[in-house]
Amino acid sequence: MMRRNTMNSAAVVRILFFLLAAVLAGGCAGHQPLSGQADARGPVCPLPTPATFTGTVPCTEAACDRIRLTLNLRPDAIYQLRKTWIDKNGGVRKTLAGMGRWRYVADGDLIVLGRKKDMLNVLSIQGLDRLRLLDVRGRKIISRLPYELTRAGQLDPFPDTVRMRGMYRKVDGGALFSECLSGVTFPVADGRAGEFLEQTYTQTPHGQEEPLLAVLEGGLVQRPGRGGLGSVWMVRVDRFEKFIPDADCTGVRTGISLTRTNWRLIEVAGKAVTIAQGQQEPFFVLEPDGRQRGFSGCNRFFGTYLVRGDVLVFNKMAATRMACRRGMEVEDAFLKALSATESYLIKDDVLELRDRKGTVLARLRAAGRAGD
Repeated sequence: MMRRNTMNSAAVVRILFFLLAAVLAGGCAGHQPLSGQADARGPVCPLPTPATFTGTVPCTEAACDRIRLTLNLRPDAIYQLRKTWIDKNGGVRKTLAGMGRWRYVADGDLIVLGRKKDMLNVLSIQGLDRLRLLDVRGRKIISRLPYELTRAGQLDPFPDTVRMRGMYRKVDGGALFSECLSGVTFPVADGRAGEFLEQTYTQTPHGQEEPLLAVLEGGLVQRPGRGGLGSVWMVRVDRFEKFIPDADCTGVRTGISLTRTNWRLIEVAGKAVTIAQGQQEPFFVLEPDGRQRGFSGCNRFFGTYLVRGDVLVFNKMAATRMACRRGMEVEDAFLKALSATESYLIKDDVLELRDRKGTVLARLRAAGRAGD
């Protein structure tokens, strides 16, 4: 089924209000599910958030003396973690930053960063102002060396650039980004990279206001709210990498792609297309590079096409010039429909070609990937 997400201005205001309220609430929300909505049935984390915890831990690498850690725990279940490797002379060897979803585990009074209990990802709550790192099995590390993080006096702004994946979509007055690991939805901040992201979204085939899986580098920043009311957390885009059409946050394909699909004609000009035995079905294939090819009932055709979101235009059409006793009526109607097409819609496995008024000119059914 085609994925469609429509949202009006009032809905955007509600989202911004929810985000602002979540920031101002300041309570521990690490027990929240991926949607970011509170789960009254879950265990209540005792830590007040947002909070920054810092500390240093031993380094097992030969040229490294210690690792300095800075950990932000946000009330929307997102963590931000910066690891800085320090050499024996006090110099910085490298710094890595990342973000993801954190959760509270009541059994053991634990904070788990990410989906797995891995090295530097499990911490035991030792009090409101102290966390202790555990080993990969979630057990206490027996050592005289420091493995504790303490609460900082103020929240680290975390300007670091991290890799992010999320569902991006345009709405009235801006764009929204639903971060995959946490499931939290943020408005997208203005900026050159954000403008390029918006432009690429417009040029990528998709249904009207349909979200697309985006991969980018960026971070979270606070910007003034509408009307100067408080501040709102937004996604800052530093570099856009790519869209993955017809996929959800897991990367699993969720629909049929407009491109590289064999689209077989099943209806044109309001009439079902019937094919005589032994006769080839009319079809077309749109290649990702903008070329198109197909068979109209008697002749083969080729050319180019332009797609911008849900806008689809066929141009520079050419065809062979064979005369056939059968298929000419369908061919004439098919080619006329292609010439008048200005938009499209995919419902399940059926592609609808529409004119500028939204009238359906033809319907085609997906019949496998081109080259299969």
